Amino acid sequence: MRRTYLLSRWLFLRLLGLVYLIAFASLAVQITGLVGEHGLLPVGQFLDWAHSIYGPRAYRLFPTLFWLGSGDLPLHLTAWAGVVLSIALMLGVAPAPVLLLLSALSFGAEIAYTLPGGRGAGLVPRWAAAVLGWVAPLRSFNGYGLFRVMTTERPEIVIEGSRDGTHWQAYEFRYQPGPVERRPGFVAPYQPRLDWQMWFAGLDPMGNWEWLRSLAGHLRAGTPEVLALLGRAPFAGAPPCRIRLAVYAYRFSTAAERARTGAWWVRELTGYLPPVP
Repeated sequence: MRRTYLLSRWLFLRLLGLVYLIAFASLAVQITGLVGEHGLLPVGQFLDWAHSIYGPRAYRLFPTLFWLGSGDLPLHLTAWAGVVLSIALMLGVAPAPVLLLLSALSFGAEIAYTLPGGRGAGLVPRWAAAVLGWVAPLRSFNGYGLFRVMTTERPEIVIEGSRDGTHWQAYEFRYQPGPVERRPGFVAPYQPRLDWQMWFAGLDPMGNWEWLRSLAGHLRAGTPEVLALLGRAPFAGAPPCRIRLAVYAYRFSTAAERARTGAWWVRELTGYLPPVP
């Protein structure tokens, strides 16, 4: 009997569509606060920068429909179009054969380049390397970033605001540790992108300084699109005049500590980041 794997293919496509659906749906409700006109890192400003540096080559290096318009409306339309296409894929729309070919080329090249001493580089045909170089800007495939070394400490940045420079109140993120008595939340499959980036920022504050500074500026301005990405905003009515970034070392409380205090976390202030301009 000839095996067709129809059931496996049917299941794979629908599960792949479900993954896309989760990704696009979670992005759709966050995209304006992240890269919208009044977001942390507006995509329009990035494209302007790219064009100023690369000129006409920017259109090939950064191929995107947002060259035609990068306001909040195109961003929302794109994200929700992804939701619709994800549902279509779950209904049986097959992936394009060219994406399969590109994925195979990328997979082969990645394996070759990971051989000890880089010896596998010579195994990649010249024509394949050239094809990969031309299509890489299309973001049709990507390397898989595996955490080879897990961190054993958890530094967290706590953003605090003040109207008088004396009394400070902390902003809360929905899925960051935050208050020590708050139970860790269950987030999957939703992807809170700002909360996720705050974890990286705690590990390398200066490497993430550009968008941390932008975040602080939006909190001082009380930008609604950015505030929507956070949890509780402590300043109702008028935003704070000052923002500071405190760094705490977090760890889970022990069973005895939790029984005694009710706290899920134990934290210690380790210092403050440079003043945010």
